[in-house]
Amino acid sequence: MKNILKLSFAALALTMLLASCGRDDTDKALEAKKSFETQTAYGIYTDGAYSFAYNDKDYQIAYNEGDRTVRLQKDDMSAYAIITLDSTPTNGATVQLSVQGKGVTAVKPTKMDVIKTTSDCVWVWDKASLTGYIFYWEF
Repeated sequence: MKNILKLSFAALALTMLLASCGRDDTDKALEAKKSFETQTAYGIYTDGAYSFAYNDKDYQIAYNEGDRTVRLQKDDMSAYAIITLDSTPTNGATVQLSVQGKGVTAVKPTKMDVIKTTSDCVWVWDKASLTGYIFYWEF
């Protein structure tokens, strides 16, 4: 009887531990997404900070609606990100996005959620890597 009680207690403790770990990951993911949604500058947002940040002084934007590409590039071309989509991004949709460039981590085509749009901007979120992309787009 004591062995059964010990096993039951151990199983309960393990269940509680696993449940709390899952919540921590979920909480972290929700916090990261909420934080990303408040950002306003074009660029790539990873681990709570911009990993590629556009600014009007040193960068340019090249937008091609027909090819569904946006390029954020530093004036001297020392850094650039080319973002390519498989379809026009619309709020609430899922798009396949890929990234290549210099000074950025390349991303093979990955399904991502369009979580926010304005008349000239799109927020795309990858919940698996907790990475967001904010880029110019004309609507």
